[in-house]
Amino acid sequence: MTAEQTNRLAYKQMNPIYYYSAVLICWAIILVLSIVIQSVTIIFDFASAFAITAIAFIFPAMFYLKGVERFGNGVTSRTRLAYLYYVLGFINCALGITSTVLNILHGSH
Repeated sequence: MTAEQTNRLAYKQMNPIYYYSAVLICWAIILVLSIVIQSVTIIFDFASAFAITAIAFIFPAMFYLKGVERFGNGVTSRTRLAYLYYVLGFINCALGITSTVLNILHGSH
């Protein structure tokens, strides 16, 4: 990264009122959630729902489709399989989040 690119980073061009407002709002949300949430396992459950889905389903499908877009020569059956992986990934993520919410509502944590 050149010095010119570094000097044009978004936070350096942002209006200071927007920047400090966004930082303070994020800090307040984190503070309130740290007071309200009783166990850190809830955070890990939500994070794992997204992370496992991304690693197992979304990233492989996305990389294959981007590779086909960039280099061509994609196999039709594999392209369909990549879209199926997207669907399975979204279903997996929804089930993971649903499971976590149900555990919170039933007081498992």
